[in-house]
Amino acid sequence: MPYFINVNPTPDGKTWSKVDGLSDEFDGTSLNETKWTNTDPNRWIGRAPGIFKANTVSMDNGNLQLTAYELDTPEIVKGNTFTHAGSNIYSKNAAQVGYYSECRMKANKTFMLSTFWLINNRNEGSGCDRRVTELDIQECVGQVTGTQKFDSTIHSNTHSRQADCAEIGEGSAGNNAHIGGKVQRELNFT
Repeated sequence: MPYFINVNPTPDGKTWSKVDGLSDEFDGTSLNETKWTNTDPNRWIGRAPGIFKANTVSMDNGNLQLTAYELDTPEIVKGNTFTHAGSNIYSKNAAQVGYYSECRMKANKTFMLSTFWLINNRNEGSGCDRRVTELDIQECVGQVTGTQKFDSTIHSNTHSRQADCAEIGEGSAGNNAHIGGKVQRELNFT
């Protein structure tokens, strides 16, 4: 069931029910591949310098562990140089309007992003609904390098892109929330 702190957003006359296809306690010994895709290079390989690798995913005591490591040898893919490996897990089932999503996570201690986000496939809709909508519930980094400053803030934003009609705008909006310390600790997101 949803876990709420100091608030209960349940609409009057409604109850919450678990969506099994989008829920997981990660208590097995391997990723449940009927629910999750571990890295899909046909969808996204990563953003240099981090490339997604399936071997970065493991299970431990009811926790999904997504690790990052430095590659022994840099990889060049389509002109981009990748020096580190990371993870990207997709659900095989789509969330619907009105669903409640919850994630408990611990951000990594590296320069690579720790994120929890929702995105659709561009080809799912038609007409004005044929676009990519991305909801970044949280993005942060454990170690600041370059211009990223998300080591003590949670960055949330939304993006609308690749729209097929003029009535649907494209762009991004978002903000940061300071958390009173470094992100390298357990965080709960709803």
